[in-house]
Amino acid sequence: MVAFSLHLAQLYPYFNGRELLRVMLSPYGWGTGLRLVGLGILIWACEEGAAWGGGIGSVLVIGSFLPIGHALTSEYPVGTVALLSLHLAGSAFWLGGLWGVDRLLSREWTPQSAGVVQRFSDVATWAVPGLILAGVGMGGIHRGWDWDHPYGQYLWAKLLLVLMMVGLGAHNKFRLVPALQQGGQTVGRSLRRIVRLELVGLMLVLALTSFLVAQAPPSNGRHGMGAPLESGLQTSCEERLNWPEGSLHLRILPCRPGENQIRAEVKGVPAQELTLGFSLPEQGIPPLRRTVAPDGPGQFVVENVPLALAGEWQIEVRLLISDFEERRGQIAVSL
Repeated sequence: MVAFSLHLAQLYPYFNGRELLRVMLSPYGWGTGLRLVGLGILIWACEEGAAWGGGIGSVLVIGSFLPIGHALTSEYPVGTVALLSLHLAGSAFWLGGLWGVDRLLSREWTPQSAGVVQRFSDVATWAVPGLILAGVGMGGIHRGWDWDHPYGQYLWAKLLLVLMMVGLGAHNKFRLVPALQQGGQTVGRSLRRIVRLELVGLMLVLALTSFLVAQAPPSNGRHGMGAPLESGLQTSCEERLNWPEGSLHLRILPCRPGENQIRAEVKGVPAQELTLGFSLPEQGIPPLRRTVAPDGPGQFVVENVPLALAGEWQIEVRLLISDFEERRGQIAVSL
């Protein structure tokens, strides 16, 4: 529900009939709808609904992520989507299972509880390595293991954090779970503390992932950066915003998917600071904001803006002209 509220906030500029319909019929829109339907089925299944509801709801929620993001734009989209499915399913099992184990250990202890914990541990033995291998595979397809690239930095940080959590899980499986089978509240309390530590670690992994998916993978920008442009390809695109007292002229180079340079020239109004927000609603990419000071009177340059995917990008413009006043506008640019 939080994600849906954020999506609505991102779609607010398009609440004008035809444009809103176009966005909602895009992969971004129907992916969001599919996720809400799956969530509803899951809630119904948890509230004494049919047993099959959990499986169908899970498939719908996980499937809603597949058409949005970097997977379909990779060199091997079918393989990347398959790996992403495994990665999402394994992550959902790990997070949901740990939450369930924590709730189980907080209740009055019964012999059946040890069996439930043992079953979770057995499935996690192959599910967690599977999701890690799927993530490593996706990183390789996106050429994302370059430490000098922001995508690679987030990816390495995520992997190292997950490996630390795997170490905690191995301690649980080989030391605490066997001791739990023999009974003892002390072992249960120790296991619960480690499970809660793993849950905190998973929350940090999710936070890193939210930053990771906002970065353009190195594979998205390799096809054009640093190489001569082929003949016939667009080398730049230009747009203009007009206000009663002045204007802003925006130029995007090379105006192709990948990293771009943004040049802005402001005339007629004093310009102290320029903030640009780049979003691609039809692909589920939220605004990426850059704030720059002028290089000269009315001149602004923003380097290395990762406009990773083709489509109609929305550029939100905020021009600070005094400590208490700014000018705003929005520009649509097709890459």
